[in-house]
Amino acid sequence: MSERVVAISVALLVTLGGACAHPHAGSEIISGAIPPDRVAILPSLDSLLPASVRSDSAAILALVVGAENGEPLPAQVHVGKPSAAFPSESPDGWTVLNPGQLFARRYAPGTYQVTVRVIGFHLAQRKIDLQAGEVDTLLVRMRPAPYRFAP
Repeated sequence: MSERVVAISVALLVTLGGACAHPHAGSEIISGAIPPDRVAILPSLDSLLPASVRSDSAAILALVVGAENGEPLPAQVHVGKPSAAFPSESPDGWTVLNPGQLFARRYAPGTYQVTVRVIGFHLAQRKIDLQAGEVDTLLVRMRPAPYRFAP
């Protein structure tokens, strides 16, 4: 990278407050926004959180789609305690989803960081607070990441 390109990049970061360098600019995770046409495929509350565990459990249910067309995408989802560090690249802790497959997991109540990645798309990340007996439904809208071929 030339000195001029580096200088321009640094100037843009300072001018825009770092917004252009945000690793998941464009992709988003929205609570409670599963589209009505997809609600029929959602598991029931009883199957995610049986009455016997509702007092000390919560659940996450997520659907990953392309932001431009709403089509389901193959994805990798990681849920962990909030951290400044990016989740490990190791396959451990990542759940692989086929297109249209829902992410559905039970967790202890608390604060978690949800990270979703899809090849060719911006990363999506969000902190969520899970309350006992509740299911947090998440719509993950992935935006394509720009790419350039080397000359």
